[in-house]
Amino acid sequence: MTSPKKVTPYAVIFVLRVVEVCTQSATVPLVSPPLPSRPFLAVWNVPSEKCGSDFGVDLSLDSYNIVSNPDQKWNGTYMTIFYSQQMGLYPYYDDDNMPINGGIPQVVNMTAHLAKAAEDIRTLISDPDYRGLAVIDWEGWKPVWNRNWDTKAIYKNASRSLVEKHHPDWRKEKIEAAAKAEFEAAGRTMFTETILLARKLRPKAHWGYYLFPDCYNYKKSTYNGTAAYSCPQIELERNNQIQWLFQDSTALYPSIYLSSRFEQTEDSRWFVYFRMKEAFRMRASRKEQSIPVFAYTRFVYEETREYLTKRDMMHTMGQAADMGADGIVIWGDYKNGGTKEACLELQSYLRTMLGPYILNITTAAARCSQQHCSGHGRSGTRGSPTNVSSLLSPFPWTVLLLNQLLLLTVL
Repeated sequence: MTSPKKVTPYAVIFVLRVVEVCTQSATVPLVSPPLPSRPFLAVWNVPSEKCGSDFGVDLSLDSYNIVSNPDQKWNGTYMTIFYSQQMGLYPYYDDDNMPINGGIPQVVNMTAHLAKAAEDIRTLISDPDYRGLAVIDWEGWKPVWNRNWDTKAIYKNASRSLVEKHHPDWRKEKIEAAAKAEFEAAGRTMFTETILLARKLRPKAHWGYYLFPDCYNYKKSTYNGTAAYSCPQIELERNNQIQWLFQDSTALYPSIYLSSRFEQTEDSRWFVYFRMKEAFRMRASRKEQSIPVFAYTRFVYEETREYLTKRDMMHTMGQAADMGADGIVIWGDYKNGGTKEACLELQSYLRTMLGPYILNITTAAARCSQQHCSGHGRSGTRGSPTNVSSLLSPFPWTVLLLNQLLLLTVL
């Protein structure tokens, strides 16, 4: 083992970059995040309960300031996610292109949908006083007509067929216009009435839709003369069209998942920066109370499932904290904790990389809040993408507990 070369207060490198810009406003109150009350939360949304119960592998999430449901289940005290089949009669087409619940929102019986949604909410969130995160994950189709492309084009085709069925003598252009109008109106009704019902039944929860807002910045573009991943202007305008969705939400859940193509480049910091920037823009567009922003992130690349590099961990989780987000939701599936081997790999990654880094940014955010915001709100930078070196020295590290003081040991 190599002896430590230098010991420094572990949050200093992160805090030095932060500019005195507190997200709390004197005129717009900020909704508090769920307990524990911290300026920046890291919430575990990984079904890793088998690691401890079946395989005896302790992930020790609490020691890294990671908030998890009891027994590390997907749904529980702090975190609940509703997938398409767990929230009412959400219409969609399955992998075999078969319509489920009618396939498109225009044909859904909203009375039956809301009755089923109420039952689902009471089942997954039994506590009427629930104060945690509540995420609706509806990914089958988008409420904006022109965002339903590729495999989602089936929703547009079904909508056209529905109009043509009732008006076989209409011209193609008239059918298209009617299909678009009917689809978007029905989609808005479904999204709006569902979340308003959820807020009524569990008013203290932080309700929002996963992946909203999105800005579709998957292709490299030019920003101020620099190659980047800025959000296309047309997508910003489309987000403006669904401002009603952000108005109805009590939390925003953008996604900063990374494709493996970012692994060998610096591009991930631009990709994440613009996605977070758009989330803050849509939050600012609200007419009422400000709401928290929790970025959905993963600790693996989407295609390869390889663990994130240090650089990309900093560009995702670290940059979200640096920009002033309320927290991150760390998502994973059963493959991350379904076998003893997977649990041991995850335990090792938590001990050596992910855990210490989350401990770093959550503690740094707390110190920043005290220093720059008097313990109210959070500090953040919004002006430019975060440089890795400003988040944490790019060297291996370990965390030591010395007289209750957290120190970062750079090896």
